[in-house]
Amino acid sequence: MRAGEKLSDDRDELAILYERDYARLVRFAALMVGSVGDAEEIVQDAFVAAYRSLWRIRDQDRLGAYVMRSVINGCRGSLRRKRHGRHQVISEGVAGPDQSLSSVAVRRDMVAVLAKLPQRQREVMFLRYYLDQSEERIARAMGITRGAVKTHAARAAGNLRSLLEREK
Repeated sequence: MRAGEKLSDDRDELAILYERDYARLVRFAALMVGSVGDAEEIVQDAFVAAYRSLWRIRDQDRLGAYVMRSVINGCRGSLRRKRHGRHQVISEGVAGPDQSLSSVAVRRDMVAVLAKLPQRQREVMFLRYYLDQSEERIARAMGITRGAVKTHAARAAGNLRSLLEREK
């Protein structure tokens, strides 16, 4: 295979990834930063960065991890710049098209509770339970070990339990 063919295949893989994951990534980023507009910008920037780095990325699984890591880093940067208002409650615009209003209300309440978690714990919980990512993929996307993913998830679960008990 020639270099031009490899680049063409990589572009195809990126296009497939974009079509498959764009909406999910925007919803994830919106949950993290509290703004659909900012989330769209973060995800678009992540795909542009992936396109520019195609020559370095070897396979689609790594390409997906690269994009996810870029989205996570974009969210972190956005939150650092905002500092004053950590999270807003997300509107129905973040919900998927197949969700009822009652499930959107439950999700909104849960997002408000999750927003109280430390950043890493919140990221792990959203990646694991919202995007249904494996520990291995979360570790790669966040640049941490699988053990650290498990630790953050366990601590998040404990913190959530405490937060929910306080709200009763």
